[in-house]
Amino acid sequence: MIKTRYFNSEFLGKAAAVDIMTNFRKCMSGLEEDKMLDVSMDGPNVNMSFLSNLNAKRSECELNLSQKIDPRLSVKISEYIKDGVSNVREMRRLLNITVNKMFGKKNLPSRTNRRFYPRIDIIRSHMVKECLKQSMVNFCAVFICSNRSNREKGKSFFRLPKVACNQGDDGKILSKERRQKWINAINRVGNYPDILHTRICSDHFITGKPASLFSQNDPDWVPSLNMGHKKFKFEVEKPRERYLRHKNRSLLTSQNDSMSCRNSITNLNPPEDSIVDFQIENFKSSDSIVSESVTIDCKNLVDASVQTDMTVKNINQIETEFIYKNKLNYDLRANLVKLHVGTIEWFDTDSKVTFYTGLPNLKILCCLFNFLKPLITENENSVLSYFEEFSLTLMRLRLNLSIRDLAYRFETSKSTSSKVFLRWIDIMYFRMKHLIKWPARNELIETMPLCFRKYFETKVAVIIDCFEIFINKPSNLCARAATWSQYKHHNTVKFLIGVSPQGVITFVSKAWGGRVSNKYLTEHCSI
Repeated sequence: MIKTRYFNSEFLGKAAAVDIMTNFRKCMSGLEEDKMLDVSMDGPNVNMSFLSNLNAKRSECELNLSQKIDPRLSVKISEYIKDGVSNVREMRRLLNITVNKMFGKKNLPSRTNRRFYPRIDIIRSHMVKECLKQSMVNFCAVFICSNRSNREKGKSFFRLPKVACNQGDDGKILSKERRQKWINAINRVGNYPDILHTRICSDHFITGKPASLFSQNDPDWVPSLNMGHKKFKFEVEKPRERYLRHKNRSLLTSQNDSMSCRNSITNLNPPEDSIVDFQIENFKSSDSIVSESVTIDCKNLVDASVQTDMTVKNINQIETEFIYKNKLNYDLRANLVKLHVGTIEWFDTDSKVTFYTGLPNLKILCCLFNFLKPLITENENSVLSYFEEFSLTLMRLRLNLSIRDLAYRFETSKSTSSKVFLRWIDIMYFRMKHLIKWPARNELIETMPLCFRKYFETKVAVIIDCFEIFINKPSNLCARAATWSQYKHHNTVKFLIGVSPQGVITFVSKAWGGRVSNKYLTEHCSI
């Protein structure tokens, strides 16, 4: 018997607890013929009695989830569960039909390929994972607010802010203060039983989301709308107006400081005894053009004619300088964007595009990106744009740059660079695998280059070569022996690639262990 506290009935209410358990039973029923688990409800607690050994089931489930299946099959499992499919064998039959539709009868993968033909236990584990995912519902913790994530699709739900331990002492103190203010604003009676899973919906923020940690003057630093109690009186408009006035004052102060700095540098007053020569040119009159040099004493000029601190000449000079500084600022911003590796602005020449990506020009690069873009899954936490991720992948394929090098270039971590590369490789394979096509014989003959016709006539169909790629040493001894290459003195996988006389890749074999010979690979690669 394992007793797990998922929620508190005083916090969410009895009706919400019953709703959770109803959805959970509905999702979990029928996954196994012998009932994988029995769920009952006891007040604010959920009791789960596993009929078989819990540790064995948990380790088995984690092991099965670690065995990856094709992402398209994972999506189909989720869709079939939503449609009401709960039997594992029925799910397996539907997945086989899906694979047949994806590849057709001629290009079906091998039945031993567990990526497309997973075992029953693997399918069951993924179904359990999807059922648990679909049964989880977020509730707003604010009193009287009934927003739920499974019903209000357009709402966002936010956790209580954590205590920031990596922002210095000031950040830690500020985050503690903010967290306590959030709890006070919610104003629940008694202690929080499960404060880790507490959520607040976007209806309680003026802008629909909380402000950042150091924006303490922002009214959304603490939730303030429709909090369900009158203990704290929140005036929504006044804090917002006060915050905007504060931002405007800060902006005006910075502008005045920069203006005074420019005036102190440019508007230096000359000494009283200095003499200034003015050249009057191109003064047109009805009779003649007057051009003469006038010498005026600065002291007499100031005493006789200057009535304000700013003359027209000084104003024109400031306006000209402002236009120049504004243009300079724009140019510096544009250059800063160009300095960031992987952006569209960074690929300013065709030679740079060819060197880093292998593509002839920027237009083709953008067309290829737009071709792959529909399959990209949104990731709000990504520090790179989609185009930068695509550039990172092409640069690694073209120049064989290390993950550490790419992390330094794109100012990310090694793990982020590695995940980006692996994700885009899967997308490129799925969208571009049909481009590797074996041409018909008449097409080869009609487009055969003259240099090949001169020496081989029309007898050449393909130019083949075997190449090896280094891999990490496998822990399994049999796999280690099968991948050891005597030629490279390293563990490798070997491929056979075929190129037509026109220079188009027409065949790529499956991966073989580095131990296999080129002759054996050529004879058994189905070319």
